[in-house]
Amino acid sequence: MRLADLNEKIAARIGVSETVGVVIAQVVAKSPAADAGLQVGDIVTSVDAKTVTKADEVVAAVKAKKVGDKIAFTVTRKGSSVLITVTTGEMPQAPQRGAAPGNTPPG
Repeated sequence: MRLADLNEKIAARIGVSETVGVVIAQVVAKSPAADAGLQVGDIVTSVDAKTVTKADEVVAAVKAKKVGDKIAFTVTRKGSSVLITVTTGEMPQAPQRGAAPGNTPPG
């Protein structure tokens, strides 16, 4: 999952009025995030009932979990608040040229 801090410029581009939260810019197909129903354009407002305003906060919350743990995402989708529970999993990824192997957040 790729995330971006929501600001006025991004909010205007995606057609939303709120400017606080973290917008989902990409969801990897067949990932835990995709399987749970997170979608591009969802605005993450809290993770495990803790308000988030920066993408780094979402990433840290996910990295703190173990495989098989559940994470509760509250997102705004088309003006409505939606609670989505994601079960963490491992994401097999092909090594990128020049990239060292390491842990990446699922989805």
